[in-house]
Amino acid sequence: MLVSIVMSSFNRSVLLNQGLKSIKDNLPKYPLEIVVVNDGLEDETKSVCESYKDILNIRYVFTGQ
Repeated sequence: MLVSIVMSSFNRSVLLNQGLKSIKDNLPKYPLEIVVVNDGLEDETKSVCESYKDILNIRYVFTGQ
């Protein structure tokens, strides 16, 4: 079973970092994927996701204009 967590981010990279850190610190024993959707600004959201890419299965999606 694969569990998917979808997290939205709009100019809140600090809160995203806290959420991803919490997931990392409490990793479940089953497969997990995290989808982070940024529907707004080009901010630090992508770099936050990239900082966890070796630890968590993260897919970053930017849909902003």
